[in-house]
Amino acid sequence: MMVPAALLDAVQPWASLYGNSQPVSVGVVFLHLAGLMVGGGRAIAADADVLATRAVDPALLERLRRAHHVVAPGLAVVFATGALMAASDLELFAASGAFAVKLGLVALLAANGCVLWLSERRLPGGASDSAWRITRLSAGASLVLWLATLLAGCWLKVAA
Repeated sequence: MMVPAALLDAVQPWASLYGNSQPVSVGVVFLHLAGLMVGGGRAIAADADVLATRAVDPALLERLRRAHHVVAPGLAVVFATGALMAASDLELFAASGAFAVKLGLVALLAANGCVLWLSERRLPGGASDSAWRITRLSAGASLVLWLATLLAGCWLKVAA
């Protein structure tokens, strides 16, 4: 994919800083991996709780609500630092199939997180079977998507 010259010019100062400053590039990569570890780790723990529980209970719902306070910022950090790393070499990333896959997985994570959040909100009112089923399916998808996102990042690193 061709990257417009104006966009390349706009990110050139960042690309230069990132490419010429080891502390900057290491810091951005660290924050990216920290977002994956902290946000993804907390999400996977919450997903495992949901998948291990056969029926809704108030303690589980409270743990899930608290998990969102860690998972959402973690995913935001992954997105922001991913954008910074992509801006460091737009032409390389724009041509990368691995990057496109990782972007798609991050988008799916965000969409699935919204589905999970909405289904959880329906549970306390009457613990409907459909809301619980959706919550469990979404938790399973979340677990797979976080791990697939990590795998795509490893693929991207090798492919780049």
